[in-house]
Amino acid sequence: MEKYIPTVEFEVYSKKITANSKHGPAQLRVILLTKRLTYPTEDQVVDYITEKAIELKGRKYATQENSDLEKAILSLPKQNLKLLREGDENCLDYIRMHTPALNLKPGKKPVSYLSTRYGVLEEEIIQNSEHYSEEPDWYHTAFSNDNLQKLNQGENFRFQIKIEDGKLTPISRIRNLISENVTKSKTFITTWASYNEKKLNELIDFIYSTFPDKERLSQVPDISPHILEDYAFDAVISLKDFDGIANSFQSIETYVNEVLDAKKK
Repeated sequence: MEKYIPTVEFEVYSKKITANSKHGPAQLRVILLTKRLTYPTEDQVVDYITEKAIELKGRKYATQENSDLEKAILSLPKQNLKLLREGDENCLDYIRMHTPALNLKPGKKPVSYLSTRYGVLEEEIIQNSEHYSEEPDWYHTAFSNDNLQKLNQGENFRFQIKIEDGKLTPISRIRNLISENVTKSKTFITTWASYNEKKLNELIDFIYSTFPDKERLSQVPDISPHILEDYAFDAVISLKDFDGIANSFQSIETYVNEVLDAKKK
């Protein structure tokens, strides 16, 4: 069996296979894309948005140089932007309610993961892309392409393994979870709903042999800042409706308490 080889070290690994199709044998590439990530907390999202809003103070309009998040902040209603910069608690609580970020207890640290995307692309598609071999982002974009998805190409599934003290969770714990057909836990998550245990274990073996220690694992790109940016952008978009929702209730405090109670259940 052909082994995965690094196309881009620490980020892209692949192996060639031949599969049958209605047009005859097809040359395919099975691909693994690896990234490290830490999901942000509610407080991190709030602090990040607030800091950005203060940095942009004095600017009335966005330019092409501004990020999507900065443009969204500058497009907020003036009153909402003022409350945001002043650190108004009702405004900040509203952000917390409109983000999927983690609501951690004081002293708790957010969990980090090694995330792996598994998918397939035709060899011809890869070879026809001029910069494919030196641009990992090309593979991520191809994995999410709707037209390729319709052809059963691109991402098939992904899985995440918890990072503990800079290293992957002991493999024995992951194997136990896989043997019990677990798809979501604090240490292992996969989007492959009805997975093949043998195939998934083979992938796990490769990941652990490729990233056996802190040194190698630390060289996998960390996309946490991008996730924080995305979470913050979505929260700011929802903040445009802050006044409308607040006026629909007797007080924003009542609304905040109701939603926070619901999130705890």
